[in-house]
Amino acid sequence: MRLLAELRNKELEAERAQTEKEAAEAKAALATSLARTAQQLRRSNDELRELASITHHDLQTPLHTVVRSCQFALMRTRDELDAECRDNLSAAMEAARQMKELIDAVRTLVDIGSSPGAPCNTPANELVATALRQLKPLVRETGARIHVADLPSIRVQRREFEQVFFNLLENALRYRSDCDPEIFVEVAEDQSAWVFAVRDNGIGVRPNRMGDLFRPLRRGGNLRTDARRGMGLALAKKVVETHGGSIWGESVEGAGATFSFTVPKIPVETEAPDTAFASQAT
Repeated sequence: MRLLAELRNKELEAERAQTEKEAAEAKAALATSLARTAQQLRRSNDELRELASITHHDLQTPLHTVVRSCQFALMRTRDELDAECRDNLSAAMEAARQMKELIDAVRTLVDIGSSPGAPCNTPANELVATALRQLKPLVRETGARIHVADLPSIRVQRREFEQVFFNLLENALRYRSDCDPEIFVEVAEDQSAWVFAVRDNGIGVRPNRMGDLFRPLRRGGNLRTDARRGMGLALAKKVVETHGGSIWGESVEGAGATFSFTVPKIPVETEAPDTAFASQAT
C-alpha cells in the first residue's frame, strides 16, 4: 500500500509540475502577445499622428491660397462685381474658414493623449473659469446665467480638460432655446469617481440621437453650421476616456440637456484653494 501511495504521489507531483510548466508557458506567450500588440498599437498611433500632422500642414496651404485669392479679388474688383459675385466670394472664404476649423479639430482629436505635460492636481473650478473667459463674448451675446458649484480638484491633463469644459459649455450656449439661457455646472460623487455635469435649458436632443453626438462630425440639429461643432463632444469623449472616465448625455427634446462625465478619484497631494470660483455671468 505504501508503495502504491508513493507512486501516486509521484504521479501527482509530475502532473502538478507539468501543469505549472504549461501555465508558465501560456503566461509567457500571453505576455509576448500583449507586448507585440502594444508595440503595434504604438506604431499605428505614431503613424496616425504623423499622417495627421502632415495632412494638417498640407491642407492648410491651399486653404490659405483660396482665402487670399478671394480677398484679393474682392479688393481689386469690388466695384466691378455684382452682388451675387461678391456673395459667392464671401461664401468661398467662409467655407475655407470652416474647413480650417475642421482640420484643426481632427488634428486635436488625434493628438489627445499625447499632450505635453503630465496630469496634475487641478481645481476643476479653475478649468471652468478658463473656459468661461474664452466664452465671454458668447455669454454676453446670449445673456446667459451660468451657475458653477464648488468643484473638487482632479488629477488630469489641464489643457485637455479645459477643452472638455469649453466644449460642453459652448454647446449649452449655442444650442439654446427661446428662453433666456441658464446653465449649471455641478458635481456629485460615488465611491471611486467624481461625476461632473453641465446642465442647460436649451433645445435638447432626441434621445435616439444622443449616442451619435459623441461620434465625430455629428451635430445636434441646430441650424448653425460651424464646422467645429461636429467635433466638440467627440473630443470631450476621447479626453475623458483617456483619463479613465466615461461620458454620456441625457435629454428631453425641447427641455434642455445634461452632459455628465466621470473622473476617477485620485488622492490630491496639494491643498485645495481657499475659495472656489463661482460665476453668474450676465
